[in-house]
Amino acid sequence: MSLKLLNTFALLLIAVQSYAQQVKFQQEWLDNPAKYSSEIEDIFTSDSVRAFQKEEYKTFTILENGYAKSQIKNTADWKGIPSGFYADTIIFIYTQYPKNINFWLTNYHTLLAQRLKNLFKLSPDLNNEHTVYKILLQTECNTDEEAKKMFHGIAIHLAPVKSESVKQHENIIKQQVYDDSLKNIKHSDQNTIATRKINSFIANNGGITDSVVFKIFSRHPEWDNCLVIMDWTGSMYPYGAQAVLWHSLNLKQSGIKYFVFFNDGNMEKRKKLERPEVFILKKQKTSTK
Repeated sequence: MSLKLLNTFALLLIAVQSYAQQVKFQQEWLDNPAKYSSEIEDIFTSDSVRAFQKEEYKTFTILENGYAKSQIKNTADWKGIPSGFYADTIIFIYTQYPKNINFWLTNYHTLLAQRLKNLFKLSPDLNNEHTVYKILLQTECNTDEEAKKMFHGIAIHLAPVKSESVKQHENIIKQQVYDDSLKNIKHSDQNTIATRKINSFIANNGGITDSVVFKIFSRHPEWDNCLVIMDWTGSMYPYGAQAVLWHSLNLKQSGIKYFVFFNDGNMEKRKKLERPEVFILKKQKTSTK
């Protein structure tokens, strides 16, 4: 084995070990879901769909629980995590029926904790600090019988472990995409403090990998007196923040006058908004001094 190949193997081994050392869900949380419901919920992002379609998740391993059940029915379908891979995404599929979780016959937090425990019993490596955990809510059900016919379970996606050199390369690419998206922006009227804060927020949420929002606003200088309505949830942060950043960098010529931020909340009561938050933006007056 050459020295170069040996070093590559060593880096990969270190990366694999680092992906397996940290757990995201503490055992105490799962044993006491009522007490630690906030800690458990904070780890998940949530989304909704009319009905879960297995054929759209061909690259995932699909494990079935059943309606209001926590045991995994098809454990034989789980082949484990191959060397050099990790679970980058795990999705828990529910039905949003009844719409209010307080009316569920089975306590939501207890059911979720038990499903997590059974999943980690099947494969402890799935309790991983580097894994993204999601809840997907199916909304196309209005009766108990309709909900029972829908799929309930867990979808697991595996991805290759990335070495530090690969991560650094990807970060460079992200920065290049971000820098390119700012090339055509005029900075003469930028709000420095606000821009700095927005940039920091974007960086902490993965950076800009798709500059579509910048491009759209730049293509339409004729837009005036605009209202921008944003879904302000985790998966949409990079796009919503781009709109705010574009406005901050283009205060003088921006046609954006209003921002409306909303969060559907899904099943998380803490996220529920009685009404959208509306912000009216005023252009700053330029100094005559």
